[in-house]
Amino acid sequence: RVERSFVDADEIPELLKGFTALLEVSTNPTQFKNFEVRYRTRGDLELTAFNVNTGALRYSVKAGRLVGASAFLSAADMQNLRGLFDSASQKLASLGPPK
Repeated sequence: RVERSFVDADEIPELLKGFTALLEVSTNPTQFKNFEVRYRTRGDLELTAFNVNTGALRYSVKAGRLVGASAFLSAADMQNLRGLFDSASQKLASLGPPK
């Protein structure tokens, strides 16, 4: 299934902070058995860190407004995706302000 979410250039710095926060989760931050920590952009790109029954940490990325399409990622995949957004941010900064 193909879905799209858009990220505005002004959202990228906060999105990068969201990636960092999710990747820093190492233990359950709640008193409950299961948890989810989410970050969502205005264009409905959703990043989630969550635990499974074994206590292991997992990640997902969801794109799309209504039903959406999800992918489950490893921590390394999340780091790579964060790197892509970081590269995009640097490229946009090098182009200067819009005319």
